[in-house]
Amino acid sequence: MDPEIIEEICKKIYKKFPEVSGVQPKVRKQPVPKGAPKPREPVYLVTFNTNARGPGGKALPRWVRVAVSPNGKIKKTTTSK
Repeated sequence: MDPEIIEEICKKIYKKFPEVSGVQPKVRKQPVPKGAPKPREPVYLVTFNTNARGPGGKALPRWVRVAVSPNGKIKKTTTSK
């Protein structure tokens, strides 16, 4: 995946989830499931991982997962609580 596209995705995610700001994401290409209709564009999974501060200052793991098309369109965003 193009580094410029990843940078644009990061800007959008940092704005929406400031607790992951500055975290370098992991990028993986998702395999196409068996039986998927053809043609199907690949989907990339961009994952941000950090520790957020919860009540009382306790560290809580925070995950933000973003499914992205090859041209940089965000298809789905999920997060841990």
